[in-house]
Amino acid sequence: MVNDLVKATGITHREVNASLNRRIGVSSRVGAEEKVIRRAAGAAHAWLDELGSSG
Repeated sequence: MVNDLVKATGITHREVNASLNRRIGVSSRVGAEEKVIRRAAGAAHAWLDELGSSG
C-alpha cells in the first residue's frame, strides 16, 4: 500500500511512512508488534480511500 500511496500522492516512501506513523501515533514501526502493523495498514487503506474520493 505504501507504493500505491507514493504513486497517488507524489511524495517519497519516507514521507508516506512518516505520515502513516503520525496518523497512528507512533514514532517508528521498526520491530513493531502485529497490532501496530495492522493499525498502519488500516491507516494506509483509509488514506487511499480518501484520495480516491477526492478525485
